[in-house]
Amino acid sequence: MNVSVERVVNDATLKITLPAEEVNKGFKKAISKIANSVNIPGFRKGKAPRNIIEMHYGKDAIKQEAFEIVANDCYTKALDQESLIPVSDPKVEESVFEENKDMELTIKVTLKPEIELGEYKGLSVEKKEAVVEDADVDAAVEELRSAVIRHNTECDVDKMGETVKNILGIA
Repeated sequence: MNVSVERVVNDATLKITLPAEEVNKGFKKAISKIANSVNIPGFRKGKAPRNIIEMHYGKDAIKQEAFEIVANDCYTKALDQESLIPVSDPKVEESVFEENKDMELTIKVTLKPEIELGEYKGLSVEKKEAVVEDADVDAAVEELRSAVIRHNTECDVDKMGETVKNILGIA
């Protein structure tokens, strides 16, 4: 597997080339996966030959499954090989994927930014003292008091009791 990385700030374009042998292994895995998950009359699960599976589900379904298997595998290997940390899902920009041919894949992904710290040792900051007056404390206490106070001037307990009895159907 050949991987080349073009990096622009936090975006990277991965160009991956995979040999035909690896692509063919992906097709075999895809056929096996499909065969194990479908029921084809006349065959036990997982025992149907490739041409029967292609007849029932089509070559495109097998190709799509094989692409997902191969692309996911080589994408994760490329990230490990190049020590890249993605922060977004990959986007396939170009792909050449055929059985018995080398795969060429171009993937775009956003990477974790590399942070470079400047000189921070030896910096000094002036500490400012907080000045609290008694009037500030009284104003804050009064504000809290007025926010919590309950106004029951419009509440008539007898009417509330009658309303509850009406709702519950108690005479």
